[in-house]
Amino acid sequence: MAASDQKMLDSACPVPLDERTLGVLPTPIAVIDSELRLRYANPAFRVAWGIPETEIQGCCLQEVFSTEMAAGIRRIVQQTLSGESAEALFAEPAKGRSVRIRCAESEGAAVLAVEISPKRQDAPSGFPDAVRLRTVVDNLPAFIAYYGADLRYHYVNASYQQFFGHPYEWFVGRPVAEVVGADTFALIEPHVKQALSGHAVAFAFQRLEPGGTATAHLRAQYVPDVQADGSVSGLFSLIEDVTARLDAERMAVQEQREKLAIADSLTAMVGSYDSRGRLTYVNQAVADRVGRPAEELIGLTASEAFPAEIATLLEPLVTRALSGERVAPQRSFPVRFRDDEAVGYYELEFTPLFAQDVQRGVVGLAHDVTDRVLREKALAGVEATEFFPAWGKARLHAMIANRPDWTLSRQRQWGVPMAFLVHRETGELHPRTPELTETIAQLIEKKGIEAWQHVSVEELIGNEAKDYVKNPDTLDVWFDSGTTHETVLRGSHTDESHFPADLYLEGSDQHRGWFHSSLLTSCMINGVPPYKALLTHGFVVDGQGRKMSKSV
Repeated sequence: MAASDQKMLDSACPVPLDERTLGVLPTPIAVIDSELRLRYANPAFRVAWGIPETEIQGCCLQEVFSTEMAAGIRRIVQQTLSGESAEALFAEPAKGRSVRIRCAESEGAAVLAVEISPKRQDAPSGFPDAVRLRTVVDNLPAFIAYYGADLRYHYVNASYQQFFGHPYEWFVGRPVAEVVGADTFALIEPHVKQALSGHAVAFAFQRLEPGGTATAHLRAQYVPDVQADGSVSGLFSLIEDVTARLDAERMAVQEQREKLAIADSLTAMVGSYDSRGRLTYVNQAVADRVGRPAEELIGLTASEAFPAEIATLLEPLVTRALSGERVAPQRSFPVRFRDDEAVGYYELEFTPLFAQDVQRGVVGLAHDVTDRVLREKALAGVEATEFFPAWGKARLHAMIANRPDWTLSRQRQWGVPMAFLVHRETGELHPRTPELTETIAQLIEKKGIEAWQHVSVEELIGNEAKDYVKNPDTLDVWFDSGTTHETVLRGSHTDESHFPADLYLEGSDQHRGWFHSSLLTSCMINGVPPYKALLTHGFVVDGQGRKMSKSV
């Protein structure tokens, strides 16, 4: 039967039942009314049964088909008109063919779609057809049997004989329940009855191995043996022991979970895409950077999961990898995952995933190389800067090249206190923060910056003091002074200055201080130093040669 014809029948024939619609189909089609008479037959049907067009209208089934075939068709038509699609297989020995008829209801009538198969040619003389077939079945790694409608074995293959330890003759005629045991038969009996009613069945069940020490996982298929008259004389049974397969699948799942656990522990961001470019996995690093739970990202495309600028970067790389190309990291990309964070630099790589030589998707990694990029930018900035005296260049270059970490200041709180009260449990600012900030500012104006260290929480908010603490954070002195290229050159004194400045000048200790922090923060923000030249001057000393500074 043509696929289009079957699709029409499967959809309950939504097209009009007229000659224009059905007459062009190569599949034999007939329409039978509720009185079990032919209303219409297309040319293919009339040719198949040799009936003139003038004689088809109003024919009863017995006038067209054999008695047995007419009875079977009557049964499936009545079943269809009661609301359930049906089909049946018939033999027409006189015509040397078998006929499968599928039936569906449309507009109060039953539509028959006929599939005709020629009768199998007899095997050449002496060809051991049955013997060879039995040899094949006996060597299959499955339990294959035939039950009669009386639920007794008519045939079992060698797997049955080996498992139960009995010869073939022992099984024939023996009840199924007796062979498999009452417990197992109770599991399969509903499926057996369903198959004997004419429906193919597939299901899974478990049973204890002999000795009761392990559980076997089995999958079964029952196919009804439908006769020419539509009756079911028995069923073919195929049962597979899939225990080893399921164990292997469980091990593969466990191995996959272990791999995912490793991926989740990586600081690099890891994600995989299917062949449609949709995320199938992201590790915790991705979820943390995006600020969304990992499960919310599964099934999304890059444009749905990430900010637009990142999606624009990722999509062409994923597409290249999906074409089978390995995309190796070539350069770093500036990326900002959220508006409230600084730009980071990442190297991206994508590798195609293959299974049995078929590409299944892509895995991608994003390595955070911000530290390396910042160091590279800062060192390039040192090379571009003019130094007075010249030895200052080597001093600042060594400090950047060998810097062990990126803490701006030294190991102490040195700067302006961030004078806020925060909740002891949640860390939230006090609801009267603007008012309290003004109070603290006035206090510092009168008593100096150390007033913040001396004032108690009780003095500021009274009875609420038990729920709040003073914020211990400090606006780092080197961050404060090191960002004057933004707050002064591009802020308060924009009209009187320009960026980058022509010259920064300070004492030689500022290679680790102001010169250093200004270089780093400007390279973070602007990619270049905030100055064109650095001048290092000497120190003022008193009459005894002591350095005059703020610490004296």
